[in-house]
Amino acid sequence: MATNNTKSFPGHTLGEFRNIFAFAALKDDGSVVTWGNAYVGGDSSAVASALNGAMDVVEIYSNYRAFAALRSDGSVITWGDLGGPFLGSDSTSVANVLNGTIDVIQIYSTENAFAALLADGSVYTWGFAQIGGNSSSVATALDGTNDVMQIYSTEGGFAALRADGSVITWGAYGGNSSSVASALNGTIDVTEIYSARYAFAALRADGSVVTWGNGHGADSSSVASALDGTIDVKQVYSTRDAFAALRVDGSVVTWGQIYNGGDSSAVAGALDGAIDVTQIFSAGYSFAALRADGSVVTWGTGGGDSSTVAGALDGTIDVTQIYSTDYTFAALRADGSVVTWGQGVNSSSVASALNGTIDVTEIYSTNNAFAALRADGSVVTWGGAAWRQ
Repeated sequence: MATNNTKSFPGHTLGEFRNIFAFAALKDDGSVVTWGNAYVGGDSSAVASALNGAMDVVEIYSNYRAFAALRSDGSVITWGDLGGPFLGSDSTSVANVLNGTIDVIQIYSTENAFAALLADGSVYTWGFAQIGGNSSSVATALDGTNDVMQIYSTEGGFAALRADGSVITWGAYGGNSSSVASALNGTIDVTEIYSARYAFAALRADGSVVTWGNGHGADSSSVASALDGTIDVKQVYSTRDAFAALRVDGSVVTWGQIYNGGDSSAVAGALDGAIDVTQIFSAGYSFAALRADGSVVTWGTGGGDSSTVAGALDGTIDVTQIYSTDYTFAALRADGSVVTWGQGVNSSSVASALNGTIDVTEIYSTNNAFAALRADGSVVTWGGAAWRQ
């Protein structure tokens, strides 16, 4: 996976958490097949008749321990944690709004709760109450009178962006935005929201950034003057516990847990915009910034130390794309070769297959392994054996 997704950190993509115990596959005929840990989504026998393709499933969503399938009639089917149905597998409390009378168009998740966005702009939630499953305190703000356009999540909280540029939050870990309520009321439109594990960062139409939540990433006071919109922020990226803001002048501003990407002081001279940073990529605990000259600058834990491959990342041969696991990066260069660095995923055993003799065209990753697709159709894998089967 290319981890330049600006709203994600490993295991989390655009308001959704990956099930870490089971898989669900959507087949061409609209049916669903599941496998893995039977107690947390691998066994879907209880809802088999709803997943057999008689009514096509069009999308599958997940949290850590449950799945939710969106069907072509706008209805939703849920299954998963057999030991705790309150973790998202049991949606009976909102069954009357998930039956397709009003189409569900998108589903989002925290670790153990779901939020469904309906076609009328309203939102309904279920799962673990304290981490997003109970939105009763903001129900009137989510009833569709002011359409919700998009939902974002941390591990335990949701943030809903409404059509008027305002933001509504609930749950834990960013669910309480009272300290920044006046900055999220739509007077200045919020245009995008980004998240780490426990905090949110909202980009506003004036180029400023507002942060809130619990723990690392929530407090950006140390860089407040760099996020006030004097120089517009155009994109924000995150690791699990830190943020990096890319500004229109090509410079980068960081905050959050200092060891996990929040402190970029050691490479500040390379991130000041003298050479524009064009894109930032994240692993679980580190960042890699791609600059306009094809060079790469890194900081943080694990993949933050690229000193052993510095000569291969200096732009002599342009880096064109970067991929990651939790602790490791893999850079694809313009000559089709791959350069890797970080902790725990060693590519030395396949170095000759990654040297560009046969171009690598794309790289995919799990939390602890990589797979490189080459121009001749062959695939090269490296990393934890249990993660690359």
